Amino acid sequence: EILYISVPRWKSGVVSTLTSLDLRLTRQTSLSPQLSPFPSLALNQIGDCQALQNVDGIEIDPSGRLWVADSGQTAPFSNPDRKCPPKLIVWDLNTNQELVHHLLPTS
Repeated sequence: EILYISVPRWKSGVVSTLTSLDLRLTRQTSLSPQLSPFPSLALNQIGDCQALQNVDGIEIDPSGRLWVADSGQTAPFSNPDRKCPPKLIVWDLNTNQELVHHLLPTS
């Protein structure tokens, strides 16, 4: 049982914009659960246009694919920076692989 959570990078300081939480581990302790970068810390790297920049929305379809809308712009409320175009990513949660990496037009 994994919970996926988008953490928008509306301000500076957000390490990973897409995270996961293993709910099985949260039942084993009374401590606050730790969010893990999903799919990895490297794929949440600011400034790497192949990585996630600012996830605005996620959805898991019945086939186990995680659809990710990424605006490409970080810190829109504190220090707006658009180094990367917006994109749609589809991640297969069954195989843990990226299926689609589609760049969206900026205009």
